Amino acid sequence: MRLLPLALLSTALLLTGCGDDKAPDATADSAADRTPEQAAGESGPTFFDRIDADTPYLFANLQRTPESLVDAMWAINDASADSNQAMLDAVAEDEELPPEARALVNEMSSMLTREGWEAAGLHTNPMFAIHGVSLFPVAHVELADTDAFRAKLDRIEAGLERPLSRRQIEGREVIWFGLEATLGIAVLIEDGVVTAGLVPDQPAVLSRLVGATDPVDAMAPGALRALNREIGLTPYGSGYLDFERVIARVLGPDPVIGALDVDGELDAFRNDPACPAEFQALATAMPRMVMGYSEMTETRADALLRIETSPSIGQALAPIARAPVSIDRELKGLMSFGMAFELLAARDFARGLVDGWVETPPQCEAFATVAEQAPQVQAALNRPIPPVVTNIKGLFLEADSLSFSDEGLPTGGGTLAFFMKNPQLLVGMAQMFSPQVAELQLEPGGEPQKVPVEAIPQLAGTGLEAWMAMSENAIGMAIGAESVDGLTAGLDRTEADPFLMTGRMDFDLLIDLMDVGMKSMQSSGMDVEAETAEMLEAQRAQYERMAEYYDQGAFRIALTEAGIDFVFEARLNADAID
Repeated sequence: MRLLPLALLSTALLLTGCGDDKAPDATADSAADRTPEQAAGESGPTFFDRIDADTPYLFANLQRTPESLVDAMWAINDASADSNQAMLDAVAEDEELPPEARALVNEMSSMLTREGWEAAGLHTNPMFAIHGVSLFPVAHVELADTDAFRAKLDRIEAGLERPLSRRQIEGREVIWFGLEATLGIAVLIEDGVVTAGLVPDQPAVLSRLVGATDPVDAMAPGALRALNREIGLTPYGSGYLDFERVIARVLGPDPVIGALDVDGELDAFRNDPACPAEFQALATAMPRMVMGYSEMTETRADALLRIETSPSIGQALAPIARAPVSIDRELKGLMSFGMAFELLAARDFARGLVDGWVETPPQCEAFATVAEQAPQVQAALNRPIPPVVTNIKGLFLEADSLSFSDEGLPTGGGTLAFFMKNPQLLVGMAQMFSPQVAELQLEPGGEPQKVPVEAIPQLAGTGLEAWMAMSENAIGMAIGAESVDGLTAGLDRTEADPFLMTGRMDFDLLIDLMDVGMKSMQSSGMDVEAETAEMLEAQRAQYERMAEYYDQGAFRIALTEAGIDFVFEARLNADAID
């Protein structure tokens, strides 16, 4: 019976993927330069009156996602319905699958498309909120049709060996799935809303879950709007995880945690004077994680996750990514990947941390390993680093094409550049080990030099040729004549940016990878079963449909004085959406 409760809670949480709510002045309460597309979402119910003002974590929306973007996401989902159905069919055919799990799988198969989702009473663009009661997660998700949702649940229950466990909590019916003696999943279906929580079996907590007891101090929607303004997030989904509040609840007096009879496990930390202080120091260094959609329009869906740091930590981290090169570049081919790092700055940061641990070892038992290993780590950090290593400041790889040669080998073209303080040092080393490279006339700013095929045996049989070029602070290689111009431009000096790592991908890459993989199996003589071939073809068709809607995807990791940023971007094809 474990599958069913987990699936029900997962359904509630997965609904949060495309929704948001709008207060009367929401368009003025998020990122300052809101575009018309970003302000186009329809308002709906919010759940802030059921959320503690000091909740340790929150993710909620203030406004629905623009409907045009939701339409595009559901179109992509519907294109995957056949392959998803095939997977569910394979699961249902397992003879060892329990009857209740099979009943759930059969009902889930009718929810693989937007039409099936709506028929089950689920909202395709819901308002939602996920928050903590004490430290335990509770999710509220808007329904489109409460009666249809209840009917779907009844059909699932009809396929079970035993009926679902139901309780009356303050006059409201709650479906209860016991997981442990004092812990379970509670599900409440109200008019237009389903609430689910992984919570202790405690009257006070269940009363909060059903809404019979209000928070002592409820959160105001303006608190989330203020966060959005501070970070630059949209109202379509944002929130935080407050580490200081989490630690306070674990180590401090918390009636909910206390009633779980886990004090014995926590008392070792609570009663050690060093532990609260050292955990608090850790939370001061990294007080909070914030996340949300930073841009949401008809052609873009960008998200940010930031691990906030103290000013001193942020100032020490930022120089690590300040190598003299920009790796945040527009995509010109199928994919790109870049790294920029100052190794000596990273060592200085690590030394600062470890030296403190050696001088003042942590006393809390939770950090005993840190205290024990700090001297060895300090010794390792004090060893000299070879100049050839510190010389390298970053790299940038871009693949322009990917295909399958007549000889049965994956092939393609692109560029790879290494950025360094003194590229001639690397050239000199390469010339010592390769007579062919020694013959090349590589000079900073000179013309790209064609590399003898003997110097790169891996290119034999592919029909590809390679060129090398060098600038004042970089050396690189191009594979394929059509990539030579890109190599020259890619070696030009650029200003430093805050990014430690970046990557971009054209969604056509997924199709090319499928083609290369399928042709590779054919050329190797691999015996591919008909069913496997059909699944591969279905997967390729799914990627083709995705590429119709999605243009590019990207990620970036930045080190700033505000913290560590993880940025995720998706660009959509406007023509496909229209």
